[in-house]
Amino acid sequence: MQLSQALADPGDRIEVLLVDRIIEDALLEAFSHQAPEGTLRLDRALLTDLRAALHLATARWPRPRTEDRGRVCDLRPVLLTTPAVRRHLEAALAGRARVITGQEVDPEVRVESVGVFGPG
Repeated sequence: MQLSQALADPGDRIEVLLVDRIIEDALLEAFSHQAPEGTLRLDRALLTDLRAALHLATARWPRPRTEDRGRVCDLRPVLLTTPAVRRHLEAALAGRARVITGQEVDPEVRVESVGVFGPG
C-alpha cells in the first residue's frame, strides 16, 4: 500500500490512465506463448504500439511539476491495470510509466481516471 501513497498528490489522489482491455488481452496472449524460462517476448509491432499509445496518452495529459514538502512528485504517468499483466506492461514500457493494480491502492487514496491507455 505504500506505493499508492508515494504516487499520490498532496491531496491523497492518484490520477491514472486506465489500461484498455485490448492492450491487456494482447499482453495476456503474448504471455500465453512465452518462452519456457518465463521471459515474455513481445513482437516488435506490439512493443511499438504500446510505446505509441503511451506517447499519445501522455501528450493529452500534461502534468505540472509539483513539490510536496520538498519532495518532487513522480511525473511519469500512472497506468491502472490487472495483476495478470502488470509486470509485463511495466517491463514493456521500460520505466516510462508507473503501472499499478487496484490491489496496490491504499483505501485512503482516491483514484481518478483521467484517460485511457490504448490504441489511438
